[in-house]
Amino acid sequence: MPAEETDDDRLLQELSDPSPAIRRCAILLLARRRPRGLLDAVLARATTEPDPEVLETVVESLPDLCPEDRRGDLGVFLTKTVLSHAHPRVRRSGLLALSKIRCDGTVRAAAMALGDGDVLVRGAARSILGDVREQAVLDTARQLLGSIRVDEREAAVNVLSTVTSFLCVPVLVEGLQDRIVGSRCRAILERYAAAGSTEAMEVLGRPVPRSGQTAPPEAPRACGLAGAKPQEALEALDDPNPSKRITAVIKILGRGEKGRAGELIERLEKETDPLVMSVLINTVGRLGIVEAAPRLRDLLSSSDGRVRADAVESLGLLGSPEVKRALIPYLDDPNHRVRGNAVVACWSVAAPRCEEALKEMLGADDGWMRKAALFAIRQLSVPLLEERLVGKSSTAPQPGVSDPGRRTRNE
Repeated sequence: MPAEETDDDRLLQELSDPSPAIRRCAILLLARRRPRGLLDAVLARATTEPDPEVLETVVESLPDLCPEDRRGDLGVFLTKTVLSHAHPRVRRSGLLALSKIRCDGTVRAAAMALGDGDVLVRGAARSILGDVREQAVLDTARQLLGSIRVDEREAAVNVLSTVTSFLCVPVLVEGLQDRIVGSRCRAILERYAAAGSTEAMEVLGRPVPRSGQTAPPEAPRACGLAGAKPQEALEALDDPNPSKRITAVIKILGRGEKGRAGELIERLEKETDPLVMSVLINTVGRLGIVEAAPRLRDLLSSSDGRVRADAVESLGLLGSPEVKRALIPYLDDPNHRVRGNAVVACWSVAAPRCEEALKEMLGADDGWMRKAALFAIRQLSVPLLEERLVGKSSTAPQPGVSDPGRRTRNE
């Protein structure tokens, strides 16, 4: 007798339905169910999907359908097929999918995407590079700078222009003699010299401060031009370019300008880009802007997991015990970062419930959920909590794993 058709089989068939709406609904349901063994079938459908909006949804759902042992295969598909798609929204969704699976080649793909013609694709690439260790970014830039391909050497300089750390000066020096990108490397070194890098000054033949003189302090690590002077940093929070808005917000955070709370809240009220929204939420929380709490509560209903996770984290930093108790339902959120942040935020008001949530997360099939649980445990620093919950369980993530979805301060 033929095998009985399952719900997953029917949804897979609906991916070929003539109606784009039905196809999109089918992939959303599949991603929610997370069936095993269907990744190849969905990838095959993705290669033939004609509607860019449906394909965008398919690509965004791929990490949820991908088992851990296939993340490398999915990464190859995303970098070789999706990131070369003609539609920018599809390319952007490919980058966001890469940021979730964290496979080999993610940093390189993001570096190449910094030269994309679409501003939102470039913004997604900057977000990925901001989520990984600075040394990994510099290593990738050095590899690209040694390539025989011009586009890869250009990508290396694009990457170096987003890292405001004196650690990238030696990498820039390596590119000075390149006849294609040498002038750009020199221009960035000029900014580092102006910001106080003695190594950059020596390379450029500039006077180095004498003993007893102090050079300007190194700028905080952030996306944007290295060595930007404060008087030049009149941030355009309303700039139409999302990447420039991100840079503006990060500069405000780096200088601790809590006095600009009104501008940040106003931007938070009208911001529509999830990546910019994430940076804004994180900033108002770290600056302690309690006036932003009502808007943060509204964002808890966002469909974007990154936005919800950051809203939970910031409310945990800003909120009273009553606000923290209102976050308890998010201990059951499907997103691993939301649940992990909710544990940290709610521990002081609902420790037993948070501990139950951690046990559920540690026992989940999803490796990212288990990693988020261990990250939350280590954030809490409760004596013996990790030993009690994790012990030597083979399902728990290994020590040293960083939060899979946080920004640079947790890497």
